[in-house]
Amino acid sequence: MLGVFQIPLKECEDLYRKLSSDVFKQNVIVGTVKMSWSHAFYDSEIWEKVL
Repeated sequence: MLGVFQIPLKECEDLYRKLSSDVFKQNVIVGTVKMSWSHAFYDSEIWEKVL
């Protein structure tokens, strides 16, 4: 993002923090159940939307 889109470093950091918060914002129980069900602790639907 820094090189291709020339987005300032501060904005890249903010986007990264928001992305990681959105993808991993679940409690441990839900994450563990999802990991056993889909082999992913994170929310794959949100991850697919971001990509």
